[in-house]
Amino acid sequence: MSVLACIPARLASTRLKNKMLLEKHGIPLVVYTARSVQKTGCADQVLVAADHKDIIDACRRFGIEAVMTSAEHSSGTDRINEAAGSNFETVINVQGDMPMVNSSCLQAVLKALEHAPMGTIAAPFKDRAQYLDTNKVKVLVNSAGLAAYFSRAALPFVRDTFSDSCLFTSVFHHLGIYAFRRDFLKIFTGLPRSTWENAEKLEQLRALQSGYAVGVEIIPDQLHEIDTTEDFNKFLEFPDNHNA
Repeated sequence: MSVLACIPARLASTRLKNKMLLEKHGIPLVVYTARSVQKTGCADQVLVAADHKDIIDACRRFGIEAVMTSAEHSSGTDRINEAAGSNFETVINVQGDMPMVNSSCLQAVLKALEHAPMGTIAAPFKDRAQYLDTNKVKVLVNSAGLAAYFSRAALPFVRDTFSDSCLFTSVFHHLGIYAFRRDFLKIFTGLPRSTWENAEKLEQLRALQSGYAVGVEIIPDQLHEIDTTEDFNKFLEFPDNHNA
């Protein structure tokens, strides 16, 4: 199975200005992420799909392959579909703000494709506060290992006494890494935006509402994602072990 790992990188991030180009020890965030993906050995090629020359230049300065894509794309998945071409059987979508991505994550997301045309990963919630946080996306996973629904809300609704055990059985913290069979990636990006997607602002709901299965593999630990200045400052404190 030939695998492309594609990293969509948009300059105009909403919550953290020019996030992809923020530096740790002089190395841009998007380069950290790309190097982490390369280190996993899970992909035959690692490619950054950018929307701005500054990202292209930053990647090439560090030997990371990057291509320019349209600035008009409404999602990272649309961006990777443009960049991916047709030479690969499988495409992994790794967000550019996940510099701590590792081989376990990518092996898991590829495994999620065994019974579905699209796969993703999730991890147990750390505590109830995180579960109730609307910035943390939840995924309900059925007994077949498929996503029943994704939401920013605390699902499922607990009518009676809340038990922390529900956090470790069928609802998990969704992590924004996806794998697509190449033919389905083309189908997915051709689907109209769904009402669920528009309500939750979660593009993966487009697949579910259109009747397509999304496989989910559970990994033991969450990944550090960088959405805010606080997140980035925490990343600066982490030891460097593979990006020197």
